[in-house]
Amino acid sequence: KKEKQKRKRKQKRKTKVRDKLEVEVKVRTKLQNRNEKRETQQKERKKQKNINRKQQWTSI
Repeated sequence: KKEKQKRKRKQKRKTKVRDKLEVEVKVRTKLQNRNEKRETQQKERKKQKNINRKQQWTSI
């Protein structure tokens, strides 16, 4: 009986660690995606600003 309990406990610990790792990976990818999104948005904004600036100069 004690052996069985021991095994159960060990298994629980393993799954706990695995779950923790999975969550960590999920969070990391989420953050990475957010950062990439932000970067692309910034680039787009910068492009648009430049285009607007050029248009202003050509209109004068």
